[in-house]
Amino acid sequence: MLLRLTGAVAIAGGLALAPTLASASSGGRIAITGFHASSLNLQPVGGKVTLTAVVTNAATCTFSVSPSVAGFPLTLNCANASGKTNRTLHVATILPSNAKSAAIHYSWSLLAKPQGSSASVKKSIKVTVDGYSWRAVQQNLATQTLVAGLSCPTTSMCVMVASGGYAGTLTSTGSHWQKVDNSTALLSVSCAPGTPVFCVAGDIAGNYLVLNGTTWSSPFAMPPAPGSGGKPDKVGKLGWTDCIRNAPKSSAKTCLLGDDTGHTYLLSVAGKITIYPERHDIARVAGVSCTSPTACVAVAQNGDAMFFEGATWSAPHSLDAFGGVTGVSCAPNGTCLLVDNTGSVVTFPSSGASTTISHSRHGVNIRGSSCVDGYCLVAGADGSFYQVVGSAWARSPKSYLNLYGAVVVGVSCALDKASPLLLSCTSIIQAQASSKKGKDFKGHVTLLK
Repeated sequence: MLLRLTGAVAIAGGLALAPTLASASSGGRIAITGFHASSLNLQPVGGKVTLTAVVTNAATCTFSVSPSVAGFPLTLNCANASGKTNRTLHVATILPSNAKSAAIHYSWSLLAKPQGSSASVKKSIKVTVDGYSWRAVQQNLATQTLVAGLSCPTTSMCVMVASGGYAGTLTSTGSHWQKVDNSTALLSVSCAPGTPVFCVAGDIAGNYLVLNGTTWSSPFAMPPAPGSGGKPDKVGKLGWTDCIRNAPKSSAKTCLLGDDTGHTYLLSVAGKITIYPERHDIARVAGVSCTSPTACVAVAQNGDAMFFEGATWSAPHSLDAFGGVTGVSCAPNGTCLLVDNTGSVVTFPSSGASTTISHSRHGVNIRGSSCVDGYCLVAGADGSFYQVVGSAWARSPKSYLNLYGAVVVGVSCALDKASPLLLSCTSIIQAQASSKKGKDFKGHVTLLK
């Protein structure tokens, strides 16, 4: 199932510039001119808005808004300074994120009153925080193999890996596959945006492959981590991969892989590939994610997490007491989501600081999550999707029910532009081998704004 979210910003509200006048008891005339907002339309993540107005011969000025915003109504002393005929006011506020499908229109008003008189003037403007709306389009994946991993470096392309050693691309024209690993099944893939596209994939035998542009490398054996007694550890199944998405173009490409025996492998690609294998006191890595070469997290299936700060890994400590962890995703701004098969979502910073960790429960087996700046999407095994816009949680307006025992493979979001918004999220749902013959659901659903 492919989910895609895109959108363009539309200007809402008007900019009132003509003065509004009324008589004041002092003999002067009260006026409001130039009442405007620093932005009349915000992305769904919300943000800062500064209201500015020039008032003449007023004593008090009251800013009000509907729907309500914390801190308002706000009344200020706006009497003219000595020798001045008017006064300029600036009021800043933060509008919250909007996880609903419909836009939220904030109607702001400014009421100016003179001293000792009932005469007043009022002006209004409207500021809109855009919403997320969705529609679905289904296409066929055109493969008989089971898709195991998904990564979307841009809003127009995704890279997939599957059983049988196949890798494919998914675009608006459909899916295109090629066999790149003759020895075994591919399990994971992650891509970094750029030209050419760069991806790293891991397979079931402990090999990694690199896509640079349009050509996949041959499988390379992952070097083992140093084990106890000087004997190298065996490399496990490389089921989790994450490449840093927002690294500067001049820096080396960095990717982190994890296996099912509790090891991580940090790849630094600068002309040649340098690999730093690490052995950890955990049984199985269940997800990895990096926001920079010096900020990575690896989570274990039992809910433990370890943090990398550029030189060493932290000791494991518990983030999720329920266990059954199915993945982790960190946005470039440092916000991470850990998800599990009990419906738990743990929000925490990639730095590992414990003061801002929070939990939420959604009562569904969560199969994957993906985050970009200001937005995360969480995919449930039952075909339901939850989105986090800023700090606001909401279930997406549409659910895509599993067909014939199909499961969600994973989800990947790409943010090409913040303004106007160009964001897409893709999740593949595919039937398992136990499904009835002829009843396989092979396709994707695109959610468009």
